[in-house]
Amino acid sequence: MSFEDMLFALGQMKIATQGLTPSSKLGKDVGMDSLELVDLQCILEKMYGLDIPSRVFEEDLCLGNVVEQVNAQLNGSTKSQAPLAKR
Repeated sequence: MSFEDMLFALGQMKIATQGLTPSSKLGKDVGMDSLELVDLQCILEKMYGLDIPSRVFEEDLCLGNVVEQVNAQLNGSTKSQAPLAKR
């Protein structure tokens, strides 16, 4: 998964993506509420055929964290089980 894939998923949700970076926080910077976080989780799970843990979609995490966690799952890494660093 690339950052551009993340922006595509957000665009599917009609969320403005201009100016977003991998360090943009889901809640504060992107402006997502809890329902939108669940929607993003569902979109990414469908895109990649994964069961992504809800903890990956906390409001104070960065977009880059989500990309890293999805990639870890896609690569079969146990890294996805590690605690997420909040940037």
